[in-house]
This record gives sequence, C-alpha cells and structure tokens, in this order.
Amino acid sequence: YCHDFGMVPYLELVQKSEPLTSQEKQTIYYHPEKSVEIFKPYLSEKVAAGILDIHEYANGKGYPRGKVAADISFLAKVVSICDVFEALTHPRNFRGEFSPYEAMKMIIQKRDVIFDKRVVKKFVEFMSIYPVGNLVYLNTGETGMVVASNPGYPTRSVIRILLNPKREVDHSGKTVDLARDQVLYINGPVEEKEEKEILGFLKPRG
Repeated sequence: YCHDFGMVPYLELVQKSEPLTSQEKQTIYYHPEKSVEIFKPYLSEKVAAGILDIHEYANGKGYPRGKVAADISFLAKVVSICDVFEALTHPRNFRGEFSPYEAMKMIIQKRDVIFDKRVVKKFVEFMSIYPVGNLVYLNTGETGMVVASNPGYPTRSVIRILLNPKREVDHSGKTVDLARDQVLYINGPVEEKEEKEILGFLKPRG
C-alpha cells in the first residue's frame, strides 16, 4: 500500500491518454525513492527496501538504481509481480484491460527479464494459468468460469459451468474441480469477443 505514494506529484503524467515519452518516464523514475522518504521513519529497513526496489528488473534495466536480480529485495519481487498483474488486468487511459489469462502469459514471457523466474513459478502455481474470473472451454464442450485456483496445480482450477455442450445456459450452478477430476481439462481460454457475448447472454433480462 505504500510503494506508489511517491507518485502523487506525477499524477498528471500517469493519467495521460497516451504513453509517456522517454523524458516523462525519466521524470517519474525516482518516485520509489520519494515513497521511501515518506515512510522510512515508520517502517523497517526490510519493508523500505521492498518499496525502493519495486520497479527494479531482473536484467538490471529497471529503476531507480538499475539493480540486478540478486540485489533486489525479495519482498519487492513479490509485490512487483502482483502490481504488474493488477495493472495489466485494469484499463488505463491509453489502453484497454488485458484478460487475466493474457496478463499471466505476459508475465511468464518476462521471467528473468523483469521478474525472478522463481517468483514467476510460485505466482503461476498459486494463481493458475487461468486466474479467477477467466472464461474457459472444457474438453467436454462446456464453457465455464474459473472460480478458484488449486495452488500447485496451475492448469487444474475449479470451474463453474455456464454453458452446456449445446451452448445453452446451465442454471444448475454446477462446479467441477479439475484437481479431483483428472478426466476433465481446460481446452483453452474464451476469446475476448466471445467472452463479452457470453457474459451479455448470461445477464438477467428484464
């Protein structure tokens, strides 16, 4: 909750409707240090280091100090991946939101570039490849929504069935736990366009 307080002086920049220029990015690169200045009198050195290192990259190309993976606070590595996932799955003035599945793919692609690969592995194991809220196709022909993950089983989530194989709404409230039922598996995520159609179709009429 403390790591972005130093961004307050730059709110006008981060709320722009287009991507920042290189010069504007340089301007905000020191906001982690400003956050530390605010909270250092009240927090332990461990937490302060976590705040300072939140935007450092595993490959040394982050900011504000260009630290490499071995020198980055472990707390910062954990908070960083959560921070990025949250940012990707919410719209910004200059782009739309990404689905949880797309966000997860982007994070995995950046292991050992931005993120520590060990932290990525644990994050995926905990959240699953298909995070809560994702619509997915099952091998049965059914369509469902991920309602829970099974830590340690990144592809075997708990799914609430929304549509039966005939593409009819399933009103039963049926859920399947893929960690328990090894015959069932996820065929893939529902594409964004169809996801909107399905969610609209499920809305009560009236």
